[in-house]
Amino acid sequence: MSTPADHESFRRDVRARALAAARTLTLQRGWQQIRFVELADAVGVSRPTLYSEFGNKAGLGQALVLAETTEFLQGLLSELAGHTDDLAGAANAALRFTLLQAHENPLLHGVLTNVGDADLLLLLTTDSRPVLSSAVEVLTAWFAEHFPFYDQGLLAELIEALVRLVLSHLVQPTRDIDATLRSLQRITDLVMTAALTRRP
Repeated sequence: MSTPADHESFRRDVRARALAAARTLTLQRGWQQIRFVELADAVGVSRPTLYSEFGNKAGLGQALVLAETTEFLQGLLSELAGHTDDLAGAANAALRFTLLQAHENPLLHGVLTNVGDADLLLLLTTDSRPVLSSAVEVLTAWFAEHFPFYDQGLLAELIEALVRLVLSHLVQPTRDIDATLRSLQRITDLVMTAALTRRP
């Protein structure tokens, strides 16, 4: 006899496998081509089970975007963990991680920038501002926790400016990834030096 705990474990497993399958199919064929029936077959459950979990295809898309964003932000925090005593080093680590991850992951690129393959972007039900806001909030909170002795107002402004600068390079790249990274790292060093010279 199944218990509520068994049911919840089953739901989590179905959700995780459905999101993984949806991600694979989206990258292979595009979001528009995904059908609940083939997704249910891939996961090994019925269509009603998937509809019960996600509501509809839009709900599945929102869950996929949220999962991709959450994984990105967790990875970003992991990168920052090795730079708790180095302000400029932390900023450069965040910059490098974001640029490389978005370059290597077309789904993440679309989530961050809201541009790219039009078919892929049909799963984005809003523009990129919520993702941008999440990234800025997570970074601002992390820097405030680990570098409380710097001008927090200035740090927050610099973080948002750098995030927007990175996104602009992702949206309209003008150089290869290595050249872009070197250029952004030089800029990051300069703006973080400004924060270093302004303590409250």
